[in-house]
Amino acid sequence: MNLVSMRVLEHVHGHIGWLAALALVHPAILLRRPRRRAMLAASAATLLATLAALLGATMYPAYRTQIKPALFAEAEGDTTRLARIAHGSYVAAALCALATATLGIAVACQRSFE
Repeated sequence: MNLVSMRVLEHVHGHIGWLAALALVHPAILLRRPRRRAMLAASAATLLATLAALLGATMYPAYRTQIKPALFAEAEGDTTRLARIAHGSYVAAALCALATATLGIAVACQRSFE
């Protein structure tokens, strides 16, 4: 992929990522009442999040070879700050994973494949 295509893909990925993050708030608000249906909002949010992930996966090989080494080379002198950021990121990821697992158990308790 050429540089112009990667730049366009990078911008589209960023915009869709932000749209997905914002769109995920809508069903979270709508579904706070147990009997409320939000199929369209939930489907759109899921579609946007999936599309952002697919675009990110498409860009990842170029990111890994072109951008990541330069980022690490620039950041080598600031390892304490980066270590704190890494710790916080893993804590946040662990909390998200636990929330997802908890929701999965709640769904499995209500419905299963028959």
